[in-house]
Amino acid sequence: PRHRNPLDPSRQRSPGERMTIKLPGDVPLTFAWCPPGVFEMGNPREDAGDDERPVHTVTLTRGFFAGIYPVTQAQWQAAQL
Repeated sequence: PRHRNPLDPSRQRSPGERMTIKLPGDVPLTFAWCPPGVFEMGNPREDAGDDERPVHTVTLTRGFFAGIYPVTQAQWQAAQL
């Protein structure tokens, strides 16, 4: 049987669903699914920096995977191969 691409954008996913890939040298790298949606971004406080204001609506039209941990040296080196 043919295996489906784990990154297939047509596949239904749950928010936070995790996926681990193996980099060269069998080094794991784990991601979580961030679904499309709408959220408010920014800081309403008076002491907020100029780069944090104004609060505004952000729409993500496509979901994406984000790494859940900082990249390790081993992962960085494996990805360079």
